[in-house]
Amino acid sequence: MSGSTLFRMALGALAMAATMHLQATTFHVDPVDGSDATGDGSAAQPWRSLGHVFDADLVETRVWPDYPYESGMELVPVNEGAPVRAGDTILLHDGYHGNLVIEHAYNTAPITVAAAPGERPLARSLLVRAAQNWIVEGIAVSAASGGDDWPATLVEVIDHNFFGPSRDIRLENLDIDTVPDASA
Repeated sequence: MSGSTLFRMALGALAMAATMHLQATTFHVDPVDGSDATGDGSAAQPWRSLGHVFDADLVETRVWPDYPYESGMELVPVNEGAPVRAGDTILLHDGYHGNLVIEHAYNTAPITVAAAPGERPLARSLLVRAAQNWIVEGIAVSAASGGDDWPATLVEVIDHNFFGPSRDIRLENLDIDTVPDASA
């Protein structure tokens, strides 16, 4: 084989690999019918909680190599080969999702956490801390949804001196209330 043929084959293989990585996947979290023990995140076998997705290292992302965070540090990959990757979507289905926490996850492109079409997932609070490239949309956040009226910060996106900054976070179409009906 000539050098130019090998070059074209190598270039074709790189292009195919890049295309495979760019194909986004949609995952599902269902607090009613999902299972953290047996779910694979598919529509047929959803996970039960977003917390499990993070706790079980199911998100391929990047973190700081050491803590405390210091300006100038380089991010390092973690959970390589995990099913959820930059560009993917995690759909939340009807039901109570508790306190949603996204932290220590710096993506190269956005991961979207959104309400499944036609559904209304409910959360007690939303915290995004030390994270990058996340989109959260279509979720109802209510302090009263957890069954108590304990005061809480409902939605918070924060930098953290020890764990690092948050950036490129987009919150869209959130339904936020302290009580479902304040007319009384």
